[in-house]
Amino acid sequence: MTENRNKYIISKLKKFQIFENFQDFEIMKIIENSRFIKYDPNVIIFNEGDSVPTNNSFFVILKGDIQVYKSVYVENSFRSVLLNLLKDGDCFGEIAILNSVKKRTATLESLTECELIAINKEKFYELYNNHIFLKNLVTISHTNLCIANKVVVYAITSSKKHVYRLVYMLDFLISKYGVKRDNDIYEIILPFNSSLIADFLGSARQQYSKSKKILTEKNLIKGYGRKIIIPSYSKLLQYVSEGSEE
Repeated sequence: MTENRNKYIISKLKKFQIFENFQDFEIMKIIENSRFIKYDPNVIIFNEGDSVPTNNSFFVILKGDIQVYKSVYVENSFRSVLLNLLKDGDCFGEIAILNSVKKRTATLESLTECELIAINKEKFYELYNNHIFLKNLVTISHTNLCIANKVVVYAITSSKKHVYRLVYMLDFLISKYGVKRDNDIYEIILPFNSSLIADFLGSARQQYSKSKKILTEKNLIKGYGRKIIIPSYSKLLQYVSEGSEE
């Protein structure tokens, strides 16, 4: 890697939770055992079911947004359901290394232009013995696993209440892309068109439009292309907790 690129990667990695308190020389050692990768938007990084190579890597996202989805049995058929959205500072690939997984368990696709570093397996095991790195990795991995499990369970058990699934998805999007504007008001700026939320939910576009209309008419959301306004976050969650029907 070039000197300018190395400086760029060091500046990025030092901001990420997983490399908390790492010194420049330590990060440089990581770079020396890594590959720099760029992806255009809408590129499959790997598919669910793909064989995991023996020289597998641990990936850290320097820039961009990646969707993680899996085939799930919903409403009498298999559909691709969003498990997570990864962005700057997120990582993936550790489970395949640590558990010697033979097949990829989910599909990853770039939503925007992405830059990643792929840290080789040997360097990953070395990092794994660093207690700060391990603590942060466990925290990030646990969070991602909890999100994925909750999404799958919710998709299966709430298949007849699409509007509830949309509310949950909006709650998830707030955690990833939300900005608190005033008291209970949130603004979500998406790196993709909001119509793609239907695909993330594993729902038909028509059903997504119906659910969105219900929430809009109740003044629980306002949509403007890639921007979604939540006038009252607490009321949005209350709508589901009260068991309101579609």
